[in-house]
Amino acid sequence: MDFFSHFFLGFLISALTMNTLGRELFFYAAIMAMFPDFDIFLIPLVKTKQKRRYYLSHRAGSHSYIIGLIISAITSSIFCIITRKSFLLVYIIGCLFYSLHVTLDLFTTSKIPLFYPLSKKEYRLSVDRAVNPLLMFISAIVLVFYFILLFFWPRLYLNPYLWIFFSLLYLIYFIYKILTKFWVSSRLPENSQFIPGIFPFVYTIYEHHSTEISESFKVTRKFQFQSKRVKLIETEIKNGSKEMIFYEKAKNLVKKYRFFKKWEAIIPIIQENDVNIIVVLFLAESLAHGTAYFLKVAFNKKNSNIDYMYNEFNTVL
Repeated sequence: MDFFSHFFLGFLISALTMNTLGRELFFYAAIMAMFPDFDIFLIPLVKTKQKRRYYLSHRAGSHSYIIGLIISAITSSIFCIITRKSFLLVYIIGCLFYSLHVTLDLFTTSKIPLFYPLSKKEYRLSVDRAVNPLLMFISAIVLVFYFILLFFWPRLYLNPYLWIFFSLLYLIYFIYKILTKFWVSSRLPENSQFIPGIFPFVYTIYEHHSTEISESFKVTRKFQFQSKRVKLIETEIKNGSKEMIFYEKAKNLVKKYRFFKKWEAIIPIIQENDVNIIVVLFLAESLAHGTAYFLKVAFNKKNSNIDYMYNEFNTVL
């Protein structure tokens, strides 16, 4: 989930539950609701070792309930020294709102290690996109709206019915997303995967089938309440072919990239010129308007070495 939505939802829930406890705890709760995303400041401190680099990256080690307990103890201690509040109360609030952030990210397509460092297993529910531009835009607009109220119409800003109204809107949004995901997934055939869309009533289906002859990949866009499907891309690689050999080589390389470790719906596109066999692996989960996050690897035809390799978010269709 995006920064604005995390901040606003933390702000919203703390406003509904913390106002009677004082302004300091109100803002402390809102800050803790977005604290896990402060891991972006760890990027310059990343170690050279692969395992350390991964768990210091964004939406990795910080997005854990266990880490939340530790960080909440540190921030609560500092907060209590400054404000003289009860440590137990502040610690409980810190843990709850830190956990709110982690739980909301659990509902996205990006895997997170919920119980790191006790367990390195990662989880996701794929109810919404990791970053939904539509939700981010709405949350940003609502935040601006509230800050305008705060400075110009403070009485309206404190109106509880307004807070309840926006709470119900977000609640309806998430309930709809959850029901859509589980309803569609329960009706999908084997080896198919539901991928949430940016807009309501639109989602994507990823299919990967393996046979003795070949591996096939297909991505289609579906409009809810309609039987019509739009095929976005379809590709097939024959077993034993040179394309399959280079696809397997490229697939082994993606383990070095955190995006491919957190997501898994990969679509290969094989290209060829006079010098290279080029394998483009893009993530179906990131597909939006013909663009996606992808890894591009160019293998030399003569010696099978890698001539160049890069990853980016760009047009692939």
